[in-house]
Amino acid sequence: MAPVLLDTGEVSTLDTVLKLVLPSATFDMVLNKRLTILIHGLDVRLDVPLQWLSENLSYPDNFLHIALVASKTSQD
Repeated sequence: MAPVLLDTGEVSTLDTVLKLVLPSATFDMVLNKRLTILIHGLDVRLDVPLQWLSENLSYPDNFLHIALVASKTSQD
């Protein structure tokens, strides 16, 4: 899992985690509405800090369940 702070001193974001876990899911896919990221049914932005997500959206067992939903379009 991604650390809360990167080696550069920058804060880890949801985008940081997704790039580690699923490198093929690109930021462009989210911008073009081909991929939606949901946590507790909320459409979450990629720039949300990982620490904030962990503190505010984790289940009581401290797991953060992230759903990636692919859009069905006529282009797919």
